[in-house]
Amino acid sequence: MSLEPQINVVEIKYNKKLDDITFQSNVILTTNGEKIDKVLFTKSLVSINNTNVNKGSVTIEGVVNSTALVKLENGEIEELKTSTNFSNAYNSNQITGENKVFVLQKSVKTLNLSVNEISLSFAEQLVFELFSIEKQNVKYVSSINPANQKLITEEFSTITHALNENFELKTEIDLPTSISKILMVESYAISKNITCLNDLIVCDGIINTNLIYLTNDEQPKLKNQTYSQDFHQEILGTGVLEGQNATAFLNTTENSYEIDGELSSSKGVLELKNKFCANVLVRKNIEIESVFDAFCPKKEMELQHSSFITQNIVCFKNITEKIDGNIEFSEEDIRIDKVLCSSVGNCFIKNKRIEKDEVIITGNVGCYVIYLLDDENHTTQSVKVEIPFESSFVCDGILKDDEILVSASVKELDARNKRAKEIDVLAELCLNVFVLRSKNEAIMSDIVVGEDRKLDLCNMGIYVVSEAQDSWDIAKKLLINPDMLLNQNPELKFPITKPTQIIVYRQKKLN
Repeated sequence: MSLEPQINVVEIKYNKKLDDITFQSNVILTTNGEKIDKVLFTKSLVSINNTNVNKGSVTIEGVVNSTALVKLENGEIEELKTSTNFSNAYNSNQITGENKVFVLQKSVKTLNLSVNEISLSFAEQLVFELFSIEKQNVKYVSSINPANQKLITEEFSTITHALNENFELKTEIDLPTSISKILMVESYAISKNITCLNDLIVCDGIINTNLIYLTNDEQPKLKNQTYSQDFHQEILGTGVLEGQNATAFLNTTENSYEIDGELSSSKGVLELKNKFCANVLVRKNIEIESVFDAFCPKKEMELQHSSFITQNIVCFKNITEKIDGNIEFSEEDIRIDKVLCSSVGNCFIKNKRIEKDEVIITGNVGCYVIYLLDDENHTTQSVKVEIPFESSFVCDGILKDDEILVSASVKELDARNKRAKEIDVLAELCLNVFVLRSKNEAIMSDIVVGEDRKLDLCNMGIYVVSEAQDSWDIAKKLLINPDMLLNQNPELKFPITKPTQIIVYRQKKLN
């Protein structure tokens, strides 16, 4: 008598959270020789161009695209731009050369801003979340002939693809006739819907653009205006199947533009060429029917199990949150005439936590507001505003140790002077929140057949139930087919929870 297990293989991928990586990139911006009177605001966008994975380490290479709006000593307001390359290595014994490391931008923060006549310098603190995408081939036994076997259906989802994909979107905006000079363009993309097709990931969303410009009045005014446009982007995803689920965190990496036509006329068109990075996670649902337990009346059997980790997606939410902030000036000699314009700002996630069935996210929105003082010279000033926020939503079934991934962007921002000493700032945030759960699974992967069992010459078997047991446990103890047990004891109700004596009559010839 031979036992023949049917063994199948399923490919499982999952991501393992590594430590965050934090480093600095030094930025220098220079004018064309004109001295800088004051810096109105700065911002930086980060592009990851390459991720080199070696055994024990990963090197992240990219570019910081930095912009500053400055007022020169001659009264002109100018935009300064530069690009700075960076390369930083992260070491961990959890990384093998075969792993793929998934990089998610967490925050960019400006440090140590200083001005030296015709140049300004600052350091950008870059923080990234790293995940190791690993693959396992898991064996499982789907049937054992001719043993008695208990089957179980395993259902779980797992990460099957993780992509960091750069792409460029070209859009156009009809310019208002009041513009004499464009000072800065800020564009941000927000994903609305992600669809998987065969070998293709389709991302639909909105591009929000904030335009900062001077009017063509006799006394030019500094203003900003916001625009929203839909976009459709297709991303190659070899091996992705139609119907799989995906999510994408979009980061803006570069804003650039050209003007087609003439300013201050109805012909002026702003041609935007914005670069973005999509951090895409694709998951698939797996269902397998495997042997949970087995026994054979004639042969000793040792069941072998293998363990693996699955990455279950608990929930995904797209959240829009409106927040407001206020800044009050205490200096006696400062009075605000009017707010001129504001930057879109950056959103920094400070903390992510789970309490009961709620996901709670806290952070800050940092933006610059440019305003005029109510003084003799109508002096142009700017102030950086930090607005704290807290957002929460209910997700049934989440656990405290679940992993939370968040990307955040400012959809729209408006600033206005409430009184001569106060500025109110209103912002609308878009948060993409993704909750993952790592789970250790064990599944029967093989059997080892041992010695023949000693022949039981007695046709009658007696078993005393001392604790709660189901029909499978009792049949395994008596080495009979579970159906035989049920047929001979129709009055029993399983599981048995009180002391009971069970008698069965074996067939003279065991199957």
